[in-house]
Amino acid sequence: AFGVTIRGASFNPDEPNLFEKPGDGRISELNASVEGDAVVFEWKFRSGVTEEEVQLFLYRSKEPIPDIKAIERTGVFLAEIPVTARRYLDRTGGQKYYYAFVENYPAKKKTNVYHTPNPLGPETATEPETTDTKPDADDRLKKILGRTYAIQKYQDCVDEVRNFLQEKDLPEEVRVKALFYQGQSYYFTGQYDQARTIFSRKDIIDQFGDRALFWYRRSLERTE
Repeated sequence: AFGVTIRGASFNPDEPNLFEKPGDGRISELNASVEGDAVVFEWKFRSGVTEEEVQLFLYRSKEPIPDIKAIERTGVFLAEIPVTARRYLDRTGGQKYYYAFVENYPAKKKTNVYHTPNPLGPETATEPETTDTKPDADDRLKKILGRTYAIQKYQDCVDEVRNFLQEKDLPEEVRVKALFYQGQSYYFTGQYDQARTIFSRKDIIDQFGDRALFWYRRSLERTE
């Protein structure tokens, strides 16, 4: 295994949605290491913020993704990472990818981008298999979240997830995950009653635990 320090945060004075200068975020010592066919990310995060204040997203691409515009163009959304996490593992399938770790502050409309200057993956990358199979439900949901929720298009997320949930035979875990992000999008668009209804559901609480309860309490505070 080998480790690299990820560059960040990107700074462009012509991009108003980026922090005014690098280092305004709370992430430090962000590193990535390759372990077999996986890339493992580890970092430190200064305490004192909640999920309502900051969101952490991970993207990858076959091309460099050093800023928001590049991420929107070619980035593949992998996951939203809970603020309490300090480690994330991505299975590469034997491929090498560029990565971007995005630290987003919705209320401030500010975003910090940390990126790998070189692709990461196993020393000997394998050729991807070409198939005509339809992407599975979780992959389709990730694409929806990547083009809506992760770039603060919350109403679009509400609408696209609503359509997604009408599909037949969705795996239960994926269906609940879609509802969870729809609930957060309701919250960030000021639709607190709808958000509270989602976060009070037993299936949401069973799958997301403290995160669901956090958002339920926040929604309840806004509607009392």
